Amino acid sequence: MQLEESNDSSPINSASCSHCRSSCDGVVIVVIPPRRATCGELTTFHSGSYVEYLRKLNDADDEEYEKFEQDAQEYGLGYDCQPFRGLYVFAASVCGATLQAAQSLIDGKCDVAINWGGGWHHAKK
Repeated sequence: MQLEESNDSSPINSASCSHCRSSCDGVVIVVIPPRRATCGELTTFHSGSYVEYLRKLNDADDEEYEKFEQDAQEYGLGYDCQPFRGLYVFAASVCGATLQAAQSLIDGKCDVAINWGGGWHHAKK
């Protein structure tokens, strides 16, 4: 996942700011490229209907997107966690990064693993 620089408050930009602050404090950081979680991994913690909503939203045309936006509250999206095109890929990448961080801890590849992008949603199971 590429962290982007801008002035908005999207999860990507918040993660970038957290990473920069840590880097500036003299902490040694090794960035491990994330993998995307599979649909099966996502449905371990979230309902199939929620994951399917994200998948459909991900590739929606303009007309479909407006309908999916109307359903956002049902899935815990809105206010500070707005739906957006590409949300499924983003969520699968963030989840995959968390799983990869946990595996790195289990394998003894690191003592501390942080996924700055994890936990910033209000997904309903």
